[in-house]
Amino acid sequence: MMASPNVVDSSRKSSNLRVLVLGLDGATFDLLKPWIDESHLPNLAEAIRQGVWGRLQSIVPPYSVPAWTSFATGKYPAKHGMASFWRFSPGLGTHTLNSAKSLRSATIWSILSNMGRRVGVVNVPGTYPPVPVNGFMISGLMTPKENVDYTYPLELKREVLQAAGDYAANPYASVSQTIKFLQQVIYWERKREIAHRHLLASHEWDFFINVVQGLDPIQHKFWQYMDLNHPNFRQAEAQRYAPLLGECYAVVDEAVGHRLSLVDERTVLFIISDHGFGPVHKYFHVNRFLANHGLIAFKEGRAYRPQTRIRSWQGRVLSLAAASVRRLDFLGLRRGLLNNVMRHQLNRVLDLAHTPSIDWSRTRAYCSDASSEGIFIHRDADGGMSSLEYERLRGFLIEELNALRDTGTDEPIIHGAYRREEIHCGEYVHLFPDIVLDMARRPYLVTERLAVSEVLEPVHSQDSGRHRPDGIFIAIGPGIRQQVQISDISLVDLAPTILCALGIGVPNDVDGRVLTEIFEPGYLPAHPVKQLEPVSAIDSGKPEDAYTTEETAAIQARLRALGYTE
Repeated sequence: MMASPNVVDSSRKSSNLRVLVLGLDGATFDLLKPWIDESHLPNLAEAIRQGVWGRLQSIVPPYSVPAWTSFATGKYPAKHGMASFWRFSPGLGTHTLNSAKSLRSATIWSILSNMGRRVGVVNVPGTYPPVPVNGFMISGLMTPKENVDYTYPLELKREVLQAAGDYAANPYASVSQTIKFLQQVIYWERKREIAHRHLLASHEWDFFINVVQGLDPIQHKFWQYMDLNHPNFRQAEAQRYAPLLGECYAVVDEAVGHRLSLVDERTVLFIISDHGFGPVHKYFHVNRFLANHGLIAFKEGRAYRPQTRIRSWQGRVLSLAAASVRRLDFLGLRRGLLNNVMRHQLNRVLDLAHTPSIDWSRTRAYCSDASSEGIFIHRDADGGMSSLEYERLRGFLIEELNALRDTGTDEPIIHGAYRREEIHCGEYVHLFPDIVLDMARRPYLVTERLAVSEVLEPVHSQDSGRHRPDGIFIAIGPGIRQQVQISDISLVDLAPTILCALGIGVPNDVDGRVLTEIFEPGYLPAHPVKQLEPVSAIDSGKPEDAYTTEETAAIQARLRALGYTE
């Protein structure tokens, strides 16, 4: 169990360094590097000049909650238990939201708290509800609403509101492709940065992290206006959005500049993202693919086949209707009159109205959720499935998936389909789909929708960007090399590297390694890497106890707005 917040440990004397982490959710050098080279982001350019940088490999699939948790633990999700936004119940078609209560591994901040180090953890996705630490914590993405207790200690919420004048732990409940939304991002990231600077200046800390959330939803919704090669790029609209998009990234660059000003003889700065980003050109409807192979059964008593003449016509009509609802913005009425939850419930109703109920007793394979990017095998279907039948079905599907090509471009749809144990290893591997889809840099967005007539469908204008595995990494400070680009960096390498920089031992059960190549010659001989026995996770209660039914619905609507689930 974690030490009490007032514990002081003698290990503090082993290193006078402190570590500052600025997380930029979804940041990618694919966008940033050209702007850096064109002098649009001077502080990021200076950070690269002063330190070590490179592309950082995320997890598979690269989604924010499991990715940030992998950063925090130094472990892949099959070891820390946060496989997705959701915890799935195979065979039932149901799932519950993951939260901090789902975590089954120690984090950087829990290890440091046990060692008597002071920590500040702010806006990291997946940290709701906040847990006691030797310092302070403010939860981020997955905080259900603003009137909950999202800080530790509780009185910190009032302090932050007073310091910034306004504050939101998870401000992007409504995400849209509008000027108003871009203005909202600028407003909230400036307000939150005021709060972050207050915390940095007024509280003692040995380790501090805050995550800038705004880049992720911007890139989901506006990628087509920052990418000349996107099929939905429109010059006139791109020019209309360009000033505000530029200001959004300028706000991030200002935060980088402030953190650079804090780097001194005892402060190391890491600038990181949990994953990268890239374009979406088409949807990949995985359940349509499975239904076409007769692997999803319906209660109407026969396979659902909209490719027949009548079904195909109905499927196209419903797809058109759903797309119309998403695109409709006549005089701004849809966004003005329907809130985020209502809009996505309407889209959901259109889909469900045309999709017969799934017969789980006869369904053999299905995709539960877009963010799982995988296929669950229902081994209890049809009276049970032997191990041999299970492996034959997995082998068949993997072969079929790897052979899928986009007839319009003749390119593969997926980078690779794998048995889950080929990608993941750990106690919680059973939480992953039986078949994992590695989409890598392919321009296809996985969905679980069934009310469609084709496996591939051109993307509509509201979903133009998707997560990619290559994020960003920059390190600056005492003992760090300068003006060096490195490669082969993994998200799970950061926790052991940070613990090493702080003079703390590295638990020997982590998946990551210490990035020895970022340190100057002579640093590690003077600060050798020490090993720790595995650190027990905090028992934070049952995962299903984190959210009420109403809160679950609100978070699910937010995730749908970002394209993480249909």
